[in-house]
Amino acid sequence: MRASSCPVPEEALEPLLLLGKKIEEKLGLVCTDKRRTDIWRSVARTASARSESPLGVLLGLADAPPEEELPVDFVADLTVGETFFFRERKALRMFSETALPEIAAGKGTAPIRIWSAGCSSGEEPYTLSMLLLNALPGMDPEQVSVLGTDINPFALQKARKGIFRRWSFRGMDPEEIRLFFNDLGDGSFSVRERYRRTTAFSLLNLAERPWRLWRDGGPPDAVFCRNVLIYFSPKKREEVLAGFHSLLPEGGWLAVAACETAPLQASGFSPVSSGGVTLYRKNGGTAPMFFPGPFRFSDVSSTGEAEERLLSFEDFFSGGAAVSEEELALFTGNTGGEEDRGPEEPPAEDVRDRLEKARSLADRGFREDALEELRRVIGRDRTDPLPFYLLALIHQELGNEKEAAAALRNTLFLAPGFVMAHYTLGSTALRKGAAKEADRHFRNAGEILLRLPGDSPVPESGGLTAARLLETVRGLRSRTHCTTGADEK
Repeated sequence: MRASSCPVPEEALEPLLLLGKKIEEKLGLVCTDKRRTDIWRSVARTASARSESPLGVLLGLADAPPEEELPVDFVADLTVGETFFFRERKALRMFSETALPEIAAGKGTAPIRIWSAGCSSGEEPYTLSMLLLNALPGMDPEQVSVLGTDINPFALQKARKGIFRRWSFRGMDPEEIRLFFNDLGDGSFSVRERYRRTTAFSLLNLAERPWRLWRDGGPPDAVFCRNVLIYFSPKKREEVLAGFHSLLPEGGWLAVAACETAPLQASGFSPVSSGGVTLYRKNGGTAPMFFPGPFRFSDVSSTGEAEERLLSFEDFFSGGAAVSEEELALFTGNTGGEEDRGPEEPPAEDVRDRLEKARSLADRGFREDALEELRRVIGRDRTDPLPFYLLALIHQELGNEKEAAAALRNTLFLAPGFVMAHYTLGSTALRKGAAKEADRHFRNAGEILLRLPGDSPVPESGGLTAARLLETVRGLRSRTHCTTGADEK
């Protein structure tokens, strides 16, 4: 991997640890072992640009006073810039059909304001402008204001230019590209003026408040913060979510990536689900589950089936046998013939590296590649529940309900106390309207949580403690109308 090309020398370990803590405090970016390697790589590149020694640059950054800002080029090198237009179309479709009509109905002549937090090079804010102006025919561009913010000033420079090349359009068909962009003839395309007029960009650090958004101090109607919170420490995630909740008006909307939903369960936002996608709403009444919108996206990644296949929740594991070999083939890739099992006990470090790589790929939108990494892990060792659980989450994002169900069943066969597997089953059942089934899974999760220390973090929950998650589970059980006093204990 890239880290091997830039090994961390022993004398850099201690100052690197100090710098990592400073980065976590200033930027909110959690400092894992992998992150420390990334920091050292950024230090080395900064040193090369300055014609200085990496250790000297590192010591200077680590020993700088706490109030001193980190260098702009160094910070920019730490950020992830993986994005593209119309990313996660299912979520965009749900927003346009469920949230947007409600927002528009309550605005009158006031502008609709959407904040894209952590926008990188601008593909998401421009996408939102395109979405708004096409989902609401006749909307005056003056009534739309989309603000993209990021901590990387170099990415914002590219965003403001509004010129992109083919890599930013993966997943778009030629007709869509012609609709939203001007072909410059040199392999690049510029955003049409109609959408540039409604989109602005600003430098902003999510880890530092107060946030300065629109000049009049008004709030956004919706916040898109996707694939950003995963890089934050649990404490900083809570602070940012609390900031979103305080900033948004009653009924305001929040969109996060599917892999970032766990911290939302105890954030004060209410989940609103449709079509396998969940958005979050700040109280203020009950949002409708579906609006027939006038604008539809073509989902080029879909199978083309006219109707969505729904999963029967009776198939979910609840104390029965393990997943069958036939079902196992759905997500290991074994469709018959001799298996390639590899060594019986793969090195633990190799497994951890593959799982970390799979998470990173999924977080950046490369879900098929993430699935392939997880299949390799499972092909070598079918006794670890974590790869099965990660498989389930990715298959859910892809809409592969049968595969997700099989992976969750195997997770719980291998680890009946895997709280988040029970929780995921309950959330999925509740989203499908199977209240009795959802209550059963939430009850299982609650019984396990009651046996854990209240302040202990729940694995794979995004940093939630057992007490916080139990409170959320009890709240969700009350929605199923199946809770009894005895069950609640």
